[in-house]
Amino acid sequence: MNTDLLKQLTQIHSVTGDTKNMSSFISEELDKLNIPNFTNSFGTVIAGDPNKAKIMFAAHIDQVGFQITKINSDGTCNILPIGWVFANRMDHTPIYVKTGKDIVYGGIFHKSYLKSENIEKFSELFAFFGTTSEQETRELGITEGDIGSFKKDYWETNKAVFASGIDNVISIFVILEELRQNPDFLNDAMIAFHNDEEMQDHGANSLGYEYPVEYCCILDYCPVHQQFDEEDVLPNVNKGPMIVFRGGSHILHEDLRAKLGKMTIFKSFISSRTLPSLEPQNFQNNGVTKAFNYCIPAIGYHGSIYGVLKSDIELFRTNLMEIKKCLIS
Repeated sequence: MNTDLLKQLTQIHSVTGDTKNMSSFISEELDKLNIPNFTNSFGTVIAGDPNKAKIMFAAHIDQVGFQITKINSDGTCNILPIGWVFANRMDHTPIYVKTGKDIVYGGIFHKSYLKSENIEKFSELFAFFGTTSEQETRELGITEGDIGSFKKDYWETNKAVFASGIDNVISIFVILEELRQNPDFLNDAMIAFHNDEEMQDHGANSLGYEYPVEYCCILDYCPVHQQFDEEDVLPNVNKGPMIVFRGGSHILHEDLRAKLGKMTIFKSFISSRTLPSLEPQNFQNNGVTKAFNYCIPAIGYHGSIYGVLKSDIELFRTNLMEIKKCLIS
């Protein structure tokens, strides 16, 4: 497994609203593999021939983060979240901000005296960059509207990969690796690397209407250690990838249930109390496409660090061809 590529992907700034670095990197990797690709008007990188594709493999390239909303007189900054990230996950975390000229590092801290209480509001947090005045902060290049996220980090053990910003880097990685090892993967298939899943997945709607393929396999990850509802059925991290048979108010089309149900991949069920909606609903609004989520189990959810087993990553990749054969053979 080319973990050098995985590490590179985890280091790329790609917060929703500023994903051009990731888009460019993906296009360059596809070019190295001599795979024709283009970026459509919504900023989605497309590989394969949409006119011939029967199945789309989709992976979002954006990640959660925050935005600077105000620079205070003491040099600290107020922030608001980008995507589904929670105030208590951001407290006491190392961060970076991408300014117009550089990357600036700092930390996020809370204002209140806390011991056991939970932080619920972003108004209780502030970003600190080692400055003591508004002027000093602005001299760093920071301004209102700048976007940032958790500080990039990466390390490996014999069995696992730990990284910040890994959602949804694993999906990008396995698709690129599959294309590298199996150039025929794109026969009857197309790839869509889209860019705003963390902010309500508007790109999925446009993709569904613009490319009405019969099937759409949406790659993502699932924090399997955080079962919210006792009715949820989730795998452990050593049980391999999962197909989401129910996610909130979305259930698989009967054709998908019949075909995918024969595969040995873990079948997961997530209640509407845990997750009210899921991406497939957006992809299949055209009335033609049958969409489903295919996820890798992970430890960590929209925070500063994630852990994923290497064996799960490899299975996540090798199952892609089996899913394709299952649906369109």
